[in-house]
Amino acid sequence: MGISRCTMYRYRRLGWLSVINIAGRPYVTPESAAEFNRRAAAGEFKKAPHGAAQQTLASGGTATNQGRVKA
Repeated sequence: MGISRCTMYRYRRLGWLSVINIAGRPYVTPESAAEFNRRAAAGEFKKAPHGAAQQTLASGGTATNQGRVKA
């Protein structure tokens, strides 16, 4: 899937990704990866912005290049 073992552990812990255990190691099945990708494309895991991004959007600005000095 192109994600680290730590990320896979977090996704598994959150219930976003199901894995099978073979000899003590977690493996992602193709069906599970396809289901995860479908849910991600549908925006199921989307979260609201936090911190500076939330403040920028609340003030009517955009989250990209806000407050940066151009060189």
